[in-house]
Amino acid sequence: MTLRREFARYVRIGYNSAMNLLAEAVTYVVPVQTFDGITLILAVFFFYCLAKPEMVKNRTQFWGVFFALCAITLFYTLRLMLYNSPAGQVFCGIMIGLLQLGGLVLTVLYVGGLSSVELREQLGEAAANFRRGDEKPIMVPLKREQPKPRDDEEDEDRPPRIVIDLPRKTDEKIPLE
Repeated sequence: MTLRREFARYVRIGYNSAMNLLAEAVTYVVPVQTFDGITLILAVFFFYCLAKPEMVKNRTQFWGVFFALCAITLFYTLRLMLYNSPAGQVFCGIMIGLLQLGGLVLTVLYVGGLSSVELREQLGEAAANFRRGDEKPIMVPLKREQPKPRDDEEDEDRPPRIVIDLPRKTDEKIPLE
């Protein structure tokens, strides 16, 4: 029996029966991915740096972020195509995450003008300081306290510091006559 005859049979029975026939039809669910989170931030900042090129300190890393954004777009599309494959979903998700991480690091590098070696050194120093604490604590004097004098050789080249003492305020009023 064809679908048309089946539908006509249900129509004669009633509206609800016809809707049951349509409800039993096969439906497809297609997931839609969007540029959200880190990818959106990377894309917006990339286009901002295209408009303001003085922000970019390293062009190679800048175009590396462009490549990462293009690859993320490719993996989003591939993820849409492989929506029935759990392995494809996992692979595309891992690749998108790694590309987002790489794009974020490259963004920090090209805006800061750092190389990867300099970034590694700075992160190593920060981790060491975090573990053992800073060797040189910074002491901020309280209000009206004089800081300790420095014992550096560099201070000898500077001119001597002159402190001007202002007269203290008194409660005496100035006579008006």
